Amino acid sequence: MQKITKLGVINFVDYPQQEIDVHGNAVVIKATNGTGKTLLMTALYPALFTLDLQRSLNMGQKNNRKLSDILNNQPTYIYGCMYINNEPKTIVTAYVQATSATTKRAYIINGHNVQFLDDQDEPLSLNHFLRSNPIKNMSRTSFTKQASTISKHSFKSPIK
Repeated sequence: MQKITKLGVINFVDYPQQEIDVHGNAVVIKATNGTGKTLLMTALYPALFTLDLQRSLNMGQKNNRKLSDILNNQPTYIYGCMYINNEPKTIVTAYVQATSATTKRAYIINGHNVQFLDDQDEPLSLNHFLRSNPIKNMSRTSFTKQASTISKHSFKSPIK
């Protein structure tokens, strides 16, 4: 059985740290207009399960948002805590905007106790994140296959 229990972002647009507990099959985010609810929700699922934040930023919108508009020189982490075959796992996608390119990484971590921030509540560098957590680094192919399996079992809809 697959079950998502939390979704979250670190250093994403105007969300320095946001975690959403998932109870049941629906997530409701309530806030005033213009606070980034749509951007947050359109980024969470697609970016987490497809490793394609650029595509998900403009999902259903006519905006032409670019990764460089929302990323800075500190890592952005998008994550989901879930149970896969009754084992706690955290799927993390990490993005870092450099001068010339964006680095994208996907990780599966055993358990839900993941460290994203340092002692000053700043996002960990990718290197420090890797040293601080029990990471299983995923290739694009294996990540996509794993994400598709999770999506198929959790949402009854495989990723294409």
